[in-house]
Amino acid sequence: MDVSSARNPRLRAAVALRRGRERRARGLHLAEGPTVVAEALAHADVREVLATPEHDGLLTGDVPRLRVASHLMDRIGDAVTPPGVVAVVRTPDTAAPVPATGPVLVLDGVADPGNVGTLVRSAAALDAVAVVLVGPSADPFGPKAVRASAGACYRVAVRRRDDLAAAAAELRASGRSVVGLAAGAGLPVTTLAGRRDVALVLGSEAHGVSDPALPDAWAHVPMPGAVESLNVAAAGAIALHALLVPPASA
Repeated sequence: MDVSSARNPRLRAAVALRRGRERRARGLHLAEGPTVVAEALAHADVREVLATPEHDGLLTGDVPRLRVASHLMDRIGDAVTPPGVVAVVRTPDTAAPVPATGPVLVLDGVADPGNVGTLVRSAAALDAVAVVLVGPSADPFGPKAVRASAGACYRVAVRRRDDLAAAAAELRASGRSVVGLAAGAGLPVTTLAGRRDVALVLGSEAHGVSDPALPDAWAHVPMPGAVESLNVAAAGAIALHALLVPPASA
């Protein structure tokens, strides 16, 4: 089906998913751009694909598809450059249990969606089994977070819990240690190399971990240079690499 009017109901329904309230009410979100849409088609429940004529190569298979005039595509996504192709995707059940074994990344009040998406991508790349968001963390299935994850949000379990205490209780019940990450705190994160029973907690850059008394232990990223702290996404990626990748001599 070809669409050339902004009044088309299927087009308007997709545009509405730019709003968080609409995403929560319908249990759907948008995946934007060829790479992210391809990841969604391979690993998620895609309900519909909308593409311009230049990108209709992804309009294949059994997924409902809609060819959209190029001048209308910028109404759907919120990227600066219109993505050319957008998928409407069923949002995973973020209330589902965390996988029983394997390293976990906990984001405690990480409010920037770009950082959230980048950390989800790092978690997927470095063999974490889940990312758990707590408190006022950004929506991991908002447009900016999905783009920043490059579709990795469909490769790793993404979960949300009301607060850090609830997440920590669930993680401890599965036999994991809850380790907070903060500059200069505890042991170097490299001492945890190869551990598969760790949940690493990252707080917001402004406030840190919401309850400093809650982690079982603390760790830090060693920084010999003249810098006091790192962006949370950079710190998380470094810590995950140190935590999840065994030493070469192992």
